[in-house]
Amino acid sequence: MKNGFKTLIASVLVFTMIGSTALSAASPAEEKPINQQQFNKVNDVVFQGQKIGTQEVSITYNRDVSSEGTTVNLHTETTYNFEPSTSEEVRELFKNTSKDDVIQENKNKEYFLNGEQITNETSSLIQNTPVGSQSMTAPFSSKDSGGKPSLCHYYGDYSVYSYACYSGMNLDSTANGSHVQKNSVPFSNAYTNRAQQTIDVFGADWMNLQAAQLAFVTATGVAILGIATIIAFIAGGVGAVSAAVVVLTTFNTCNSDLEKAYGYIGQM
Repeated sequence: MKNGFKTLIASVLVFTMIGSTALSAASPAEEKPINQQQFNKVNDVVFQGQKIGTQEVSITYNRDVSSEGTTVNLHTETTYNFEPSTSEEVRELFKNTSKDDVIQENKNKEYFLNGEQITNETSSLIQNTPVGSQSMTAPFSSKDSGGKPSLCHYYGDYSVYSYACYSGMNLDSTANGSHVQKNSVPFSNAYTNRAQQTIDVFGADWMNLQAAQLAFVTATGVAILGIATIIAFIAGGVGAVSAAVVVLTTFNTCNSDLEKAYGYIGQM
């Protein structure tokens, strides 16, 4: 972005589990499920190389087991605390949010997320590959760029820019949803700052998702990761449930970023 106008959320990854167990790959036979947990994550928000505040993510986990199966209610509150010198324009990028997710496992071991059945067979799978193996480069001719080219990005020469963005993504970082592309957009466009700033935020959140996935894989040792795997661990209430919850909530954040960026680009 012009004049180095970049945004980065640097994850401190500080977790507090109230009434929960440490991350592990323990099986249900070794560990008793816990039905109520609280996860708290604190991230530094760094803008133009300076810390401008903190992001606090609080996740409430409630698990209920009946003869019909298991239901988990996740309530996620994300709040930002800024340094007094932070401008209103920058504060507008980081809105406090509240989100509810419902995860269900029925007696047939079928999994549902917010009412939609989820299976690893019908969703994209992640082979256990190193974080950062996917490129985030821009065309050689560009002087300014941001985002992830396969999902949502911009590049230009500080006067004219090109943009391309999908409205959503899958857990394996493949594109999902609608696509928008705009070329030869002048920097003076009314939506330039909002689009570029949001894409920069998405780039940082995408890196946070890679870190969350790595933490989950490290805790569980799974060789192939799919969304149903994440859902199953959350429903199980044991082992790496906290790592699975962080993957899901960070995945939700990335999709929210994409939806906003897609909308801004569409209005250019």
